[in-house]
Amino acid sequence: MFHQSTTSSRCGQSGVTRSVLLFVPNPKISDECPVVFCADGQTTKHFAERLRSDHNRPLVLIGVDHDPRNRAIEYVFGHRPEAFANHELFFTETVFDWARQEFKLKTNRNRTVVFGYSCGGAFATSMAVRHPDKYVGAIAMSIAGRPVRVDQDSGKIDLSNSRFCLAAGQSEMSGMKKYMKRLEKWLGNQGAACRHSVPRGNHNLELWTSEFGPALNWLLDQD
Repeated sequence: MFHQSTTSSRCGQSGVTRSVLLFVPNPKISDECPVVFCADGQTTKHFAERLRSDHNRPLVLIGVDHDPRNRAIEYVFGHRPEAFANHELFFTETVFDWARQEFKLKTNRNRTVVFGYSCGGAFATSMAVRHPDKYVGAIAMSIAGRPVRVDQDSGKIDLSNSRFCLAAGQSEMSGMKKYMKRLEKWLGNQGAACRHSVPRGNHNLELWTSEFGPALNWLLDQD
């Protein structure tokens, strides 16, 4: 079952109306059902359909659309701090509270994950690092670009109860794959459990949808 709703966010000084897509198992949501908050919500249906055909795990996917004009600005820390902070608040507070109130979701921290790819992968990692009280970890794939990253933070962060599943395709740019390795090392130094894979594939939905299910299974089955 798909439920689609709209809400609004502010990026800088202009209001942005965006869709929030929620995919829930049928007929009802279990208190033990994992919840995955997804960046780039426009593509959430692709991941839901792949999970439905390849995996039997019940879960909830909540996809938050990006603003096409400001995707990198609101997803990547270091471009424009105000826009990043606004979207961070919208993603971690407004959408979080909306899902709990509208659908009575039980967002158990140990069953709540944030997911993203490309610039959305940078955002997912940042949210799991900055809000370990809300998310058990992140699935981050094919992180792109070279802005300020969480692995350049000089302070020590306790991520001993967090998990990160990272992936980049074999045919992706070498710099991207090197960055993912560096990120894996940094997260490990903060105490996080990490899984890093380099499957066949390139920077596209085919790679990300195929890796999403196995990554989710690994991340949620560590208890």
